[in-house]
Amino acid sequence: MSHALLLTLRFHDVRYHGLPDWPPSPARLFQALVAGIASGTVLELADAEALEWLESLAPPAIAAPKVMRGQGYLHYLPNNDLDAVGGDPRRMGKIRTAKKTIRPMLFDAGAPLLYLWFFDSSDEMLAGHICTIAERLYQLGRTLDMAWAQAEVLDIKEAERRLEEHGGTLHRPTESNSGVLQACPGHGSLKSLIERYKAMGKRFHPEVKGRKIQYAFNKPPKPRFRQIAYDSPPARLLYDLRDLAKTSEFKPWPLTGVGKLTETVRDRAAVRLAAALPDKAACIERVFGRVRDLSAADKAQRIRIAPLPSIGHPNAESSIRRVLVEIPPNCPLPVDDLKWAFSGLHLGSDPETGEIRDNSLPMLIEADDWRMPDHYGVGRNGKQTFHLWRSVTPAALPERAARRPIDPARRNETAKGARERLEEETRAAGAVRQALRHAGIETAVAAVRVRREPPHARGARAEAFARDTRFSGHRLWHVEVAFTEPRAGPVIVGDGRYLGLGLMAPEKSMKS
Repeated sequence: MSHALLLTLRFHDVRYHGLPDWPPSPARLFQALVAGIASGTVLELADAEALEWLESLAPPAIAAPKVMRGQGYLHYLPNNDLDAVGGDPRRMGKIRTAKKTIRPMLFDAGAPLLYLWFFDSSDEMLAGHICTIAERLYQLGRTLDMAWAQAEVLDIKEAERRLEEHGGTLHRPTESNSGVLQACPGHGSLKSLIERYKAMGKRFHPEVKGRKIQYAFNKPPKPRFRQIAYDSPPARLLYDLRDLAKTSEFKPWPLTGVGKLTETVRDRAAVRLAAALPDKAACIERVFGRVRDLSAADKAQRIRIAPLPSIGHPNAESSIRRVLVEIPPNCPLPVDDLKWAFSGLHLGSDPETGEIRDNSLPMLIEADDWRMPDHYGVGRNGKQTFHLWRSVTPAALPERAARRPIDPARRNETAKGARERLEEETRAAGAVRQALRHAGIETAVAAVRVRREPPHARGARAEAFARDTRFSGHRLWHVEVAFTEPRAGPVIVGDGRYLGLGLMAPEKSMKS
């Protein structure tokens, strides 16, 4: 897969009526492409070949504008019973009935829809022909949803960059059975659309019954599309940090060592799994994020390891006793293999031989008690949502949001004034909003606050977490975010979100 086909679609209006699916499904787009070039049941041979190639590709990723429900209205139609008013068309209003309520989606007209397919470089000519076909698209959704499109062939990195910079919601297909099902073209979809079009012209046919001629109705066959799950929830595994000698007892890890703990767990599990599956070593390195320059597609498949400091009680010691592992639905490694890699993993052992070299370090034991993740908005059963979230471990923000360091030996001469502190906090708050988007959190933000001091009792100042990480203490900020709509966890933001930093907990008194 060395190339990508990116189709950009824009609507003439700011409304979309083709509900219930949003974003418009790949199947609906495929039908619109066919409608744009077909002349009755006739398709040019080159067009048919290109469309059959498109239906053979894996389902596309979709970037869509953010939407809101518009105001609904009733759509009235004649009741097809003119005899009831003496056959007088002027009295049509007497037999009108409210057929349906129409409530369109509203969105920013300047924000396009993006559909992204990946394909082999040998098929570049067919992809180029799809670009020509896209120019003739004129509508997507219902007949009043006028639209136009353009397609282009790009390299994968450029295509993924376009998706990431879109600014809307990103939807990726998964191999899971859960999630939002979207109709997608598959083998035989084009043929089924042609068959349906032909059958639509023969729905009614006369039948002679005695001296009367009656018309029978034949239902046209439905088009053939495959149902693909998009945006499936991740699989989650929870492990306790236990003492090797007394597995009934926890072996706590210091709160400010969260970065070191995350890297140790990640590296030990990755090496252990690669030793068992040497043919998948390269894939394992990508999934565990142990290689540089990961593409956006690789990041979407990357697992996330989140140590959970103990919170939820005023007297709780804020050390780490549990580790949450989150596996995205499109991860190329089976969940059972990843579960094996973490289960019973001793952090002081040689990952290849299994020999215990440091008994002072804990081992990972699969947890039965999920009450601690519930304090982070990650309930195992059911879903609670919250408006207000505060960091337990500080978020690593970009260098431009870092605080100016102060030399302790010259504190009086280099102290910051109120204006400089306000400017630093304003830059950091803006960086938090961007970090939320990079973390895939699309919920609108009402307010952001940043500070160095911990928002939770028994927490630690932001700079204390810099040890054993690649981040300077000046880039670390404790964060408080109020969302306009309540959301569930986990909420993990910032450049260190794969190193245990930026983990947030909800204020449960503000539960939805």
